[in-house]
Amino acid sequence: MLLSPHTAAAALLTLTIALSACGQTPPAAAQTPDATTTAKAPDGKTIFDRLAASTDFDGDLAKLTDAERAALKPYTEVAQTGESEVPTINALVAGCWTATSSAWANNVLGKRLYTLYQRQNWCSNGSSLTSASTDRWYTVSWIGWRFVNWVERSSTGGRGHTYYRSVTQAHFALGSGGWDIQNHYPRIERTIYR
Repeated sequence: MLLSPHTAAAALLTLTIALSACGQTPPAAAQTPDATTTAKAPDGKTIFDRLAASTDFDGDLAKLTDAERAALKPYTEVAQTGESEVPTINALVAGCWTATSSAWANNVLGKRLYTLYQRQNWCSNGSSLTSASTDRWYTVSWIGWRFVNWVERSSTGGRGHTYYRSVTQAHFALGSGGWDIQNHYPRIERTIYR
């Protein structure tokens, strides 16, 4: 029986996987691919670009092979997280101020996946706070990532006190179609003083 090059390559791959699962290596003839059976390794960046341009992201993601998913993984997962550096603020004079903090995650290319923001607004008469409020928001910048929900949005102190503490925590997930492969819970906590 004669096999097409595509069918032969699939059979070789199946044989290799089956044998490696048993701790064996394929015969020498199966280990030496020729031009008709050599499959080019999937390129994660090309797959990512194709998905980014897709009009049916969930459908196209579901069609990816295991090899394509493995190649895509480094482009979608968190490789680095961080927070903005906002100094402790102690307002000893009368006036109003604003301070914005952020927590974020990047992939291996240094591209931002998502950012969580918290902005504190307050006024002081110099001895205590006369008003205080917190704004919270987020941005999602990379395919596959989404905001799930707020985990914590709390504030203590504020008007009549000498401090105002705000905590913001959110849940972001990487996945599609109800199948999440990564979950992150960035948190911002900041206290300002009169």
